[in-house]
Amino acid sequence: MKDMLELISRYLDHALTPDEMRELGDWIKSDPAHARQFAEQAFIHGRLRDVLVGEQFLREQNEPESAVASATQQKVSIPQAFSLKRRTRSMLPWLIAAAVVLIASLLMFSRSGKSQQNSSTITLAMAVDAVWDGPPPDADKPLALPAPLHLESGCVKFLTADGGSLIFEGPATFTLKSPRAVALGNGRLTARMPGGGLVVETPDARITDLGTEFGINADPAGSHVEVFEGRVQAALGTGPTQAITLTSQQAANIATGRVVMDPAGARPQRFVRTLARDISQLDVVDLISGGDGTSHRCGVGIDMKTGDWGELPAGGEVIPDGQYHRVPSLPVTDGVFIPDSAGGPATIDSAGHQFNSPTSYRGSFMPLWAGGPIPLPPPGNAPISSTLAGVDYSQGGHGLLMMHANKGLTLDLAAIRRLHPGQSLTRFVSLVGNTRLANDNPPAAASVYVLVDGQLRFSREAFTARNGAISVDVQLEPKDRFLTLVVTDGGDLTITFDHVIWADPALKLSMAK
Repeated sequence: MKDMLELISRYLDHALTPDEMRELGDWIKSDPAHARQFAEQAFIHGRLRDVLVGEQFLREQNEPESAVASATQQKVSIPQAFSLKRRTRSMLPWLIAAAVVLIASLLMFSRSGKSQQNSSTITLAMAVDAVWDGPPPDADKPLALPAPLHLESGCVKFLTADGGSLIFEGPATFTLKSPRAVALGNGRLTARMPGGGLVVETPDARITDLGTEFGINADPAGSHVEVFEGRVQAALGTGPTQAITLTSQQAANIATGRVVMDPAGARPQRFVRTLARDISQLDVVDLISGGDGTSHRCGVGIDMKTGDWGELPAGGEVIPDGQYHRVPSLPVTDGVFIPDSAGGPATIDSAGHQFNSPTSYRGSFMPLWAGGPIPLPPPGNAPISSTLAGVDYSQGGHGLLMMHANKGLTLDLAAIRRLHPGQSLTRFVSLVGNTRLANDNPPAAASVYVLVDGQLRFSREAFTARNGAISVDVQLEPKDRFLTLVVTDGGDLTITFDHVIWADPALKLSMAK
């Protein structure tokens, strides 16, 4: 009986193979007592799920956001446990009838042959620079399940017969138990499953997909889950303890016996979400706003003196401190700095490359802004226009980086390549210009520079609003690591009206050779 209880449990977890499904069906139909036993187990499983998940979810929907965080610190009790046996008995006739329906479905499954088996298959659809510990799975061929696998490096994508996808990033150790059940020992997984139902188990957590796209990272410190679309249920991996429901753009950490909301929310740059080969360019505004270059995000700033990232106040004038500030919240952004020739060459990336950008004024103004509409500056200062050469780059279909002089920004090209395996960054392209009124007399002057690994690749000095939109096109090589954009005053002893924007900045892609 112990073996059959294990089969029932695995059936309720959607983890049975086709042969095991037929075995369970034969056992149920062989004896009414077996049908009764199956019905009791199914009822208990459903009742516990309703109590531990449903009631918790309902509470979350009715509590303010501040209460959710405190709820994650508490264990969920099981009310009215004493009535479970009585309620089971009262519903047994209905449950046994349900078991009979299950028998019919299992018989249909066992008779449907190859077509039904194919609907429960999972195949390796794509591999990029994949190195396996052990024999690699055959591409485009249904896997024999359960399939324990160890991906040492690279990325792989598995597809289920009903259109679900599982992307693993190495190093990762995992077992594909069924198209709806994965055991993730360590590593990163991004999953999208039509209709939900996927269950991912890690050493610390049990993540149940409720119809969504989500990412999960498992390592010795614990598990981290992020929801990109839809919602998931996050619970401890052991015992009927707490569970919380996460919705789009939320995240949680599961470790040391607790499930705790991550106030930073979902950060798509932590996960590889696509192995698509048809992406021709990445939106730099989206990258700086926390996306992967394809998700059209905008509306965040970076503090030039701290590296803080997010929805920041407009601020005012900033005095340079001669330091290079990392941006830990944003993997694709290596850091920021304030150019200051009076202070000597500036460090412009984490590798220590330096550049002595000419400036005649010591200071900067407002945070760097990735927009979207540009925030209003402090009172007494002129608004900064988002229109360059007659085009408003704050509107849909466009994007802008507002870098009022003096500012420097460095992107980590290796971190960007990681998000798009198998793709090569070939060029940085943008328009750049001063959006201040062209009829200012004299017009404000500014200069821009583009460097790659500390080497100057583009410059345009002392331009004004009268020069309109200036085209920038910088070639990139596979070995290039850091791309730096610099805006300074144009030697006119002031940064007043140096309203410089990079319009529709993008990184061009091609297939890696």
